[in-house]
Amino acid sequence: MHPPMHADPDFADIFSPISLMLKLFNTLIALGNPSAVQNPPPQPPPSKFKGIWKILTTSAAREAGTHYSAGFLQMQGFQWAEAAESFKIAHGFYLEARDTMGEANSLCNLGYVQSQRDEYDPACQSFKAAMQLYQQLDEVSCQGYIHIQMGLLETRKEKLNASEMSFTRALELYTNIDDHEGQMNALNNLGDLQKRRLQVDEAEESFRRSLALSVNVEDKVWEAHVRSRIGVLCVQMDRPEEGREEFDRALELYKTAGHILGESYTHRSIGLYQLDTNQLDSAAESFASSLELDVKASNRLGQADVHRFMGLLLATRNELQASEESYNKAMKLYKDLENGFGIGQAHRLIGNLLVQQGLLDEARESYQHALNVYTEVEDGLGEANTHKAMGDLETQKGRLEAAEISLTRALELFVEADSRSGQGHTHYAFGNLYQRQGAFGQAKISFQKASKLFSDIGIKDWERNSLSKVEELSVA
Repeated sequence: MHPPMHADPDFADIFSPISLMLKLFNTLIALGNPSAVQNPPPQPPPSKFKGIWKILTTSAAREAGTHYSAGFLQMQGFQWAEAAESFKIAHGFYLEARDTMGEANSLCNLGYVQSQRDEYDPACQSFKAAMQLYQQLDEVSCQGYIHIQMGLLETRKEKLNASEMSFTRALELYTNIDDHEGQMNALNNLGDLQKRRLQVDEAEESFRRSLALSVNVEDKVWEAHVRSRIGVLCVQMDRPEEGREEFDRALELYKTAGHILGESYTHRSIGLYQLDTNQLDSAAESFASSLELDVKASNRLGQADVHRFMGLLLATRNELQASEESYNKAMKLYKDLENGFGIGQAHRLIGNLLVQQGLLDEARESYQHALNVYTEVEDGLGEANTHKAMGDLETQKGRLEAAEISLTRALELFVEADSRSGQGHTHYAFGNLYQRQGAFGQAKISFQKASKLFSDIGIKDWERNSLSKVEELSVA
């Protein structure tokens, strides 16, 4: 029996969250750029060189603003390496000019750029340094922003408890100063985390609270952001009609506001739902709409994601050459953007495609490339999915000892990531492995574990598959 589209353990988490930072970026550039607002001049040291110091600090502030503005524009263009260098230079000049706010904003944006380059430790250091300065300045809103960025970093590194604490702290800070947009941002990210942990009731509560705030302040773009998330959640909770209503409402709001990236994201989300439910022609239309908008907005990351999803769709149609072409387009864009997560995903999906073609040795090579990337960027969930795929491949090749090693490592990583879906699929793979070894008792136990996990998280088709295997082995 062929598995459904969401057989891949991380398929349910494939919906990439929208970045809700635009207003904060605009705020940060205004705060950090001396030409945007008049910062009070730094106090010169008590010295006979007072006039010289004023000239030097004014010059330093001007240089800082120039490099900061350049970094911001480079960041908008996904030129991460160039942006990092610009913010580092800007920070040095702000330090020279004794502009604490400029220092903090430069470090904050540097941390964001480093996070986009999968430089986890440097990003944490930059954010923590910025946090100390914002605390000195009593900039509560900026402290909340740092907590959100730290939460996103921790989520990517599977540190989910720490991530929850960061988002919760951000929510507390924003609530204290009655910052509605900050509260919505914190609630959206908290809801995303809860959805990832399959705490769907808690996630819906977070999203509904965020939606109420957006309606209250009559912010149509934020309302659209939240409705997109609720749409994804409704699909996950097997309420597809309600989910589609939320998607359609989000699209309407985005179009009215001229928010191209949000509109593109929603088309992508709809396409993924249609792909998961085998509505392949409709999914292709949704992805095409998303790609057109991403090209219009010069959003190369969005384009890469669409090509990756189109590769999945074409592989489902058994159009293998076209699928490979889509994956290669995605790979090129991810490499241009230095996006380690995307590069790893593309390698793994190309490996899946090669398995589908029966080219198992070539597939193993692609999986190894994926593992190398995931290890480098410390993406535990990506590494887990790849080890699981390697285990399936080795089982198919009859290399059962190697298969057991790969599946054992996959299970360890899925447990660390609190991915019950991944654990269920790995126990199912163990069942196939033990069945092939003739260890029918162990196989039955593995399928029972898989069935329990799938039942707990509501993946009914795989629960049925697992129970069918248990019954088969019981008869045997």
